[in-house]
Amino acid sequence: MIEVGNYIYEDKENGYAYYIELYENGNYQIKLIKDYSHDFIFQVLVSKGKFDINNQSIKFSDINEELNFSANYVEKSIQFTNSYCFLKDISFRFYHQYNDEEVSSIASRSIDQGKLNQYMQCPEQKEFKPGTYDFEKVYKLNIYSEGKFEYFFEDLLVLKGEWYKKNNVIILRDEELNHEFYLLIKNKNTLISNLLPMDNYGVELKKIN
Repeated sequence: MIEVGNYIYEDKENGYAYYIELYENGNYQIKLIKDYSHDFIFQVLVSKGKFDINNQSIKFSDINEELNFSANYVEKSIQFTNSYCFLKDISFRFYHQYNDEEVSSIASRSIDQGKLNQYMQCPEQKEFKPGTYDFEKVYKLNIYSEGKFEYFFEDLLVLKGEWYKKNNVIILRDEELNHEFYLLIKNKNTLISNLLPMDNYGVELKKIN
């Protein structure tokens, strides 16, 4: 039987702690906490939504990105079989149970469909060149001329796969999740995230090379 509660994976070498929170009402959260110093701890929402249990398997349905993760439950540990790149090949061990049934209040996000349509349908084509796009060394996107891409949160590889351009939108298709993510071309040196993973919403990534 799969226990609801808190599951944890600690990467002490790099200062990361990953948490999966499973609640009695079927809600879940996946969070990443980075301990930069005793005075500064950063938390980012990785995923939030509903989970379903089938024997020793768990399906996570993300309400923000509208995609699914899958995981196996082995000896009180959760191991993802389909997820963001950095969540695979690690084991989340059971930490403690919860008494409450509600997910703590974290705002849900969604794709700005109106803005996406505007950029998709705009007849004026904006200049775009492959390269590395960055936001304060937190979010980094490598877009290669041969049609491949890699998306990082700090040094963690989150997505990789193929990209293509449709009018003034860059579309990233992750090879693991078979899911598309969108960036809007603001100008030749700036891309705007239209909800990338790791709570990257509306962030402007600047071309650095």
